[in-house]
Amino acid sequence: TVEDFWRFKNSLPAPSDIFFTVNSPKMKFTDREVDGYSLFKKGIRPEWEDPANRNGGELFCRKTIDSRDLDLVYETLLLGMIGETIDDGDDICGCRIVDKSRNGRPLYRIELWFKRDEENVKEYLKKNVHQVLRRFLLTEHRSHRSQGYNK
Repeated sequence: TVEDFWRFKNSLPAPSDIFFTVNSPKMKFTDREVDGYSLFKKGIRPEWEDPANRNGGELFCRKTIDSRDLDLVYETLLLGMIGETIDDGDDICGCRIVDKSRNGRPLYRIELWFKRDEENVKEYLKKNVHQVLRRFLLTEHRSHRSQGYNK
């Protein structure tokens, strides 16, 4: 339900709470820094090797973005995924943000993973992401098949 989603989402830290920002370093979990944050459908791991991702791909961008915008983009992607405004079918596997910050400069990779790496699927998702986010953002593409996991 919508209530279950918000209860779940509100119990998690926002990306800006765990990633590098101008005002704070990355969050540490035991002895490691957190550099990825993802939400995938039940039973799908955020790995190229997962059977649901193996023949798919991802739309992504690498962007310097302030922490408030990062949180808003992530929340908007989540709402677009669960509300089926980005994909009214079953192509989306999940989304992920990776902290690529270096030398005091916040930089993030924002990714939307999908099951079928087909031109019509990519263009459909790209168009819908643009409408949901109200800006062109996820304009680059990477195929998971090219990563050698399509065996």
